[in-house]
Amino acid sequence: MPKKQNSCQKNITELFQRSESFLVDILFPRRCIKCGQEGSFICDLCKRSLEYLSFQICPVCEKTITLSGEQCLKCKQTQAVELDRLISAGSYSDRFLVRLIHAYKYKFVEELSEDLGDFMANALKRWKTPIPDIIVPVPLHKRRLKWRGFNQSLLLAKYISENLIPGIEIPVDDKTLERKRHTMPQMEMKEYGSRKQNMQNAFAVKPPDVEFRNKNILLVDDICTTGATLFECARIISTLRPRSITAVVLARQDM
Repeated sequence: MPKKQNSCQKNITELFQRSESFLVDILFPRRCIKCGQEGSFICDLCKRSLEYLSFQICPVCEKTITLSGEQCLKCKQTQAVELDRLISAGSYSDRFLVRLIHAYKYKFVEELSEDLGDFMANALKRWKTPIPDIIVPVPLHKRRLKWRGFNQSLLLAKYISENLIPGIEIPVDDKTLERKRHTMPQMEMKEYGSRKQNMQNAFAVKPPDVEFRNKNILLVDDICTTGATLFECARIISTLRPRSITAVVLARQDM
C-alpha cells in the first residue's frame, strides 16, 4: 500500500510540473533572445552565430597573448597568483552573448545552462586545456542562492562534467569550496582594489570528500571582471595542493 501511495504521489507531482510548464509556455512563450523565433530561448541558427574568442591572454596582466590562457612568463616570475590559466569562451563585446548571460543570471532562465555550458565546453576543447580531474563551480552565498533559486555556475559545471569528454562524467565538487561571507556583486564596484578587498576572506575550504592533491582542477564561473573572485578561489583551493588550477568563464569583461 505505501508503494502504491508513493507512486500515486509521484504521478501527481509530475502532472503538476507538466501543467505548470504548459501554463508558463502559454503565458511566456519561449522565443529566441536574438531573432525572436518561437520554440527556445536560443534557436539553432543563432546558437551557431556565437563567436568563440580567437585568442587568450595572461589572466594576471591582461596584456600578453598566451598559448592557452596561461600566465605569461613575467607574471609567473613576479606575481603570486595561484590561478594557472583562464579560458574565456567569448567576448564581452558580443552583445548577443551578454544578453544570454543577463537572461541566465538575472531573468532566471535556467534552461540556458545547456547552451552556455556547451559553449564553454567547446572553448575548453579548442584551447586544449589540461583534462580536469575535478570541476569546482564558484559558490554562491546562501542569501544570493535563495534569491536566484539556483547557482548558475553549478549548472554550467554539471553540463561541462557530462559533455567535455564523450562517455566520461568528470566529478563535480560543490561542497569543498564554500562562500562564507556575503559580498557585493563585483560588477557594482569599479575599482580593482575595492573588488579585491571585497573578495578577501569570502571563501573557505572544508575537508574534501575527494582527493585534490596532484589533481587538475577546473574552476567554473559565468563572468570574469577583474579576476579577483577567481584569484581568491584559486588561492584557497591551492592549500589542498592540486597539480594545476584552470578557470573557464563565458566572457571576461575587460577583454
